[in-house]
Amino acid sequence: MVHVGQDDAATVRAAAERYQRFRRARAELVKLSKEIIEGVDQLAEALIDSYPQRRTQEEDDGGSGGGGGSRGRSTAERKR
Repeated sequence: MVHVGQDDAATVRAAAERYQRFRRARAELVKLSKEIIEGVDQLAEALIDSYPQRRTQEEDDGGSGGGGGSRGRSTAERKR
């Protein structure tokens, strides 16, 4: 604890009250910011369509085989 002289007591009290008011306002701003971000994320989810997956040549041709046998395997698995 710090001793505050009587001459400075009013100044220190006012500064402490301003600081407490600032901390409360900051906490409220953090809460509002989280709510805003959640709302923006919900809006993005509602408005943004995912890009369709690329169709393979096999799918375009009707899936009649002859595609080299790599279906369902990763590039690393095909190189083995």
